[in-house]
Amino acid sequence: ANGMTAVLSRVSKFDFKGSWTGEDVRVLMHVKKKKYAGEIEFNGKTYKAIGNAHGELLRGNFRSGDNNFPFQLSKVDGGTVGFQSGTFTAALNSDTARPKPKSKPVKAVSNDKPAKAEPIKKTAKVEIKISDKIRKLEQKIINNHLIYPK
Repeated sequence: ANGMTAVLSRVSKFDFKGSWTGEDVRVLMHVKKKKYAGEIEFNGKTYKAIGNAHGELLRGNFRSGDNNFPFQLSKVDGGTVGFQSGTFTAALNSDTARPKPKSKPVKAVSNDKPAKAEPIKKTAKVEIKISDKIRKLEQKIINNHLIYPK
């Protein structure tokens, strides 16, 4: 032992796949053979781009004519990605739709089957109770009118 201690740390990996948009620039990335490939749109022009991710940083090149230009994407707090090429920098936000939470499937309703009706007995009992109450009220009104004529 020579007295030296090695400290190993794991760099968190960020997924740069998807579409990212900011002021004057849009980046579209997908993974191709363990490398990122896609396009960079800048000032109305589209450039092919390739790069490699290292933790929370993606470094690559985009092509304009016969020339390659370096760029980098870096993860910023809150899920924003920073874009830099030369002296140009921009904050990019994800345009990519994220998976929605799973919901329970909705059972299809068929119009072929009639809706299930309430049993007639329940309905008849309710109607009888209401009719009985109405008759009793009518009887009270008649009795009150006979007892207290106008």
